[in-house]
Amino acid sequence: MAARTDSRQARLTRAREEARLRTAEIRKEEEQLEDLATEFFFVQEEAAKAREDAEKRIAQIRADLESEVAELEEKATAIVGRVGVLRSAQEASVRLGVPVAAATAARKTAKSAAAAKATSDTSGAAEQAEGPVPEAAPENAGNDSAESGAPAAGQLPEQAGSPDDASATQPPGVPA
Repeated sequence: MAARTDSRQARLTRAREEARLRTAEIRKEEEQLEDLATEFFFVQEEAAKAREDAEKRIAQIRADLESEVAELEEKATAIVGRVGVLRSAQEASVRLGVPVAAATAARKTAKSAAAAKATSDTSGAAEQAEGPVPEAAPENAGNDSAESGAPAAGQLPEQAGSPDDASATQPPGVPA
């Protein structure tokens, strides 16, 4: 019976060693799995941070773009107003492809700004009354604006459409 127990004892020893080897392999795999999971969560966190940074940059770009577009739209409105001052709001609307209401509003704003500027220029001129007064430029001297329909140097925009200037009342391309 001793041989039987020896063989049983030897089998138990071999079984324990095999169990230890498999447990060591399982532990090694578990460590690898834990390392991979750690790396996965780290990469996920980095991706979220990258998305957040990109969203901040996009928001800043949008804010910069909105302010730039607003500035350009103000310039465009001022141009519409200047065309409306030189011609009618209706003609500004047709020439520039903007609604008549927008051209009318821009024209009123441009006229108000011109009046405010004229008032400030007048008050500034009163303060500098001691200085030399510039001579008025002769009408259309060296200026082809009569051909282009724009007011001549020294001519106020309101005078551009006066009955004396028949070309100013005609639409572009129509002979006077």
